[in-house]
Amino acid sequence: MLLNWTEDKGDPYHKVEYRYEVKQYEIQTLDYEEYTQKFEELTSNETNCFSIHFPLSFYLWRICKITDPIFLELLSGKYYNNEYSDFESITDFNENPEDIEIDFATPLLVYSSYPFQMAVEIKIFPLRETAIRRQGESIPYNLYTPGYIIWQISLAYEGIYKNKWKEVGVWGHEFADLAFGSIKLYPGNIIKVNLES
Repeated sequence: MLLNWTEDKGDPYHKVEYRYEVKQYEIQTLDYEEYTQKFEELTSNETNCFSIHFPLSFYLWRICKITDPIFLELLSGKYYNNEYSDFESITDFNENPEDIEIDFATPLLVYSSYPFQMAVEIKIFPLRETAIRRQGESIPYNLYTPGYIIWQISLAYEGIYKNKWKEVGVWGHEFADLAFGSIKLYPGNIIKVNLES
């Protein structure tokens, strides 16, 4: 999947095109024993995580409709415009008080079990951004932002509801019911997501 937009820095010599490349997420099911084992040690010390809490406006089905990288930055709290007021801005990882570092070279492992009979592991790959300058110079680097992460989680959930609902045992809630409650970032590129309905 490729996303593209061009940003003009205000003078022709500083015009930069940003090209974005997104690798497809991967989903694996876990039984509850595996899921519990993975989080026993992590959750025994909740001070060793960074939490982001969301207002109820963050419905997964609405986030799935995003196709423009500017929206992803909006969701990360970098931009706010009345045109996009359906979403409230959220904190950025730069405000992480615990200084938990994300390794931008490796995937994030996202764990959730709601509303399923089995837990799921969603592997999210970094957003690859390449800045292409007018002179032809290109500068590639990897990104993880809160907006990008919740967009990928939303797309993965949409995929589960369309293609894996029997395998995971969806119960009690349609995809349209689900909204983000919080995500917790742990050392080692691990995220636990809590959804509400």
